[in-house]
Amino acid sequence: MSRSKLYTSTHPTHQKSSRFGSRIIEIQLHHTANGSASQTINMMTSGSRQVSANAVVGPRGQLYEVVEEESRAWTSGSASRDSQAFTMECVNSAVGDASGWPQSPENIDSIASLAADVAFRNGFTISRSNLYGHREMLGRWGVSYSTACPGGMPLDYIGNEAERKRQALVAGTPSLNQQLEEIMSVPVLIQSAQNGALYVYEGGVAHVASMARVASIQTLRAQLGLEVKPVRMNDADISAVSELAREANGSYIVRGVINDLSDAKKGGILHRIAAKLGA
Repeated sequence: MSRSKLYTSTHPTHQKSSRFGSRIIEIQLHHTANGSASQTINMMTSGSRQVSANAVVGPRGQLYEVVEEESRAWTSGSASRDSQAFTMECVNSAVGDASGWPQSPENIDSIASLAADVAFRNGFTISRSNLYGHREMLGRWGVSYSTACPGGMPLDYIGNEAERKRQALVAGTPSLNQQLEEIMSVPVLIQSAQNGALYVYEGGVAHVASMARVASIQTLRAQLGLEVKPVRMNDADISAVSELAREANGSYIVRGVINDLSDAKKGGILHRIAAKLGA
């Protein structure tokens, strides 16, 4: 997974786990119930509490990375939801029930901007079905616990604004088809094209192609409205890949489906890629 360029600084922690192959498809929002980013970051990095988040926001819109995107943060108490979520702990601009636990305007803008950036890079759209506050988790999925978190955060507004910003990123990105053509032009070895699946290797059959490149292709496919399927390799192909390479890149190898490319209506480059790969 790539990293956002919006962060003010990074504060690594050991309080994290593997996502075990899950992709980020949700934005999960919390408030800190305090007014201090440093206090919150220290809690996540010192081990004083078994809690963390992918990002801490605020109190004036600053963005701090704590848990890198490829790892699951320990945020909600639900491993299943945290595994597919990008989680944010957002510092309140005022504290106490009488205040309504608000977020500053700068924070709200930064929350929406970071959510849009994460969604854009991970290839999903934002709606209130996948952007949610902590307090909504128990009612929706029966996970986590009863809470008032994230306080007075305007979730509907943030969801709409984040999707607007995501769409602006898509519109402002030089030709997605052009990007896909550039990625696919890098010399690789097509090791096999069987059962409608393409397996791409480089450096010989013992090494899977850069997962960063595969992830980029899959993200662009998602942005172009094409299906994205992470699947296990066929048993017949496992012998062609060293156990070391499989372990380093994860057991789920992303494959492109020839039929998807051939049937694509999104641009001539996809047809040319399909032809190039023998579809």
